[in-house]
Amino acid sequence: MISEELILRLSHADPAVRIRAIEELARLDDPDALACLVARLNDSEEQVSAAARAALCRVTGLDLGGERDAWLDWWKQKAGLTCAHCGKRLYSSRLYYLARIQLTSEPRELYLSQEDLRPRTAGDLRRAAEELSKHDPAGLEEEVYVHLRYYLCTPCKLEFVRDARESGALDDD
Repeated sequence: MISEELILRLSHADPAVRIRAIEELARLDDPDALACLVARLNDSEEQVSAAARAALCRVTGLDLGGERDAWLDWWKQKAGLTCAHCGKRLYSSRLYYLARIQLTSEPRELYLSQEDLRPRTAGDLRRAAEELSKHDPAGLEEEVYVHLRYYLCTPCKLEFVRDARESGALDDD
């Protein structure tokens, strides 16, 4: 958490005080600290905005230039990313992984009787709609399809793949 005193120093009249506050923010493992650094890119003193850019580059391993909007877009998309397994912040990682998993229901066999194939009346459809309206739509959808999306750092990705292979769950085709 960023202290109120540190935030106040970012607006101090003395540019040297603001630069020291920037350096302190750069040592914090906090996405909000990055947002404060992005805000200082528009500082009225060139040396302060340069210090903010240098700190952002050092912490993130990126150089998006001195334009606040580019850094702000990056911050909105990436600064909050953490590894779903270990919790490590991923904004300074040059490489991380997105795991997309789709879980779908797969019935073993589907049997259709002659009754299932007969034409339906408006009454049949109304009763079916009434029955379905008693259920939560999201719950019904989740019963047949779930899309999971989470990020992994490199060590956790390697562990995930190793565990999946050992369990026989990984389909390598």
